[in-house]
Amino acid sequence: MKFLTFGEIMLRLKAPGMERLLTNHYLEATFGGGEANVAVSLANYGMDVGFLTVLPDNPITDACVRELRGFGVDTSRIVTGDGRFGVYYVEGGANQLPSRVVYDRAWSAIAMAKPGDIDWDRDPRVANQESIDRMDGARLTVTVTFTDGSEQTKTYTLSTGRLKVEYDANSPGGILLPQLAGDEDPWLYGVYAVDETASRFLQWPVQGANTISLSNPYGTPRWQPGGKTCETHTGIDIAAPEGEAVLAAAGGTVVESGYDVERGNYVVIDHGDGLSTLYGQCRDFTVEEGDTVRAGEMIGAVGKTGMATGAHLHFEVRQDGEPQNPVAYFDSDVRDTLRMG
Repeated sequence: MKFLTFGEIMLRLKAPGMERLLTNHYLEATFGGGEANVAVSLANYGMDVGFLTVLPDNPITDACVRELRGFGVDTSRIVTGDGRFGVYYVEGGANQLPSRVVYDRAWSAIAMAKPGDIDWDRDPRVANQESIDRMDGARLTVTVTFTDGSEQTKTYTLSTGRLKVEYDANSPGGILLPQLAGDEDPWLYGVYAVDETASRFLQWPVQGANTISLSNPYGTPRWQPGGKTCETHTGIDIAAPEGEAVLAAAGGTVVESGYDVERGNYVVIDHGDGLSTLYGQCRDFTVEEGDTVRAGEMIGAVGKTGMATGAHLHFEVRQDGEPQNPVAYFDSDVRDTLRMG
């Protein structure tokens, strides 16, 4: 069950202790509002709760939202609008001296809000995604100081979107990778960081606009043609017309080429630093062992050799001989064009 509270939250300025507002040199600033207090109380009991209000677009609102999120309250339904942040002033009471509250809420954002300013039917996840998308393309630099006094600095490029957990033998706990369009497995929306210096982004290996469908994703168990054996798929199958050009995903040296009963005609390219790519099920290839190739150079043609039931390219990425999910090796511009099909 999800709870949603709706009301005004204001900046609460209080004189310290029992001091008077007009005789004190500074005030304590917090946030307060009945409905927001209820939301925080429910969150403290582990309830799924959100808070809806209208606030101005300024740093005070940003601080208020951070405060609510710190208590576990969903703030995705908060709307920004014209007006100001309401304020109330508090004097603490004791014995015969009563407490006093002075409200200054005229022209506050929620007081100026119109009925149409709040979209009651809006999916709150949309607002969360819009907030996360502000980080798309940003660069994050992290410096770590080790116990011996040495330092290491890395810069990451951030991209945002749907992420899903992928499991393989190298990552039994799972790793987060971008989810492709058409894949309806459970997902979460978040930030994907790539080390700019260590990343090895590849070029899409099949030429042609009609070759962006991934017909068989990485890591899925599948029965081999004939139905006698079941193996984990160590690459991706890219559906394309027979004869379509197969391109080198990065520059390197051809270290292996030949025919395999399962892979059909295949080529392996070594890109250095332990990274290699494999291109299988080819109709034929135009390179030989020992050839040096450039990124984007044609190395063969799409086919349906080996254990193939239709024309496609079987594409693998290996690091130090271990299979990797190829999707992680394409930048966001390429990933945004891919789909499951």
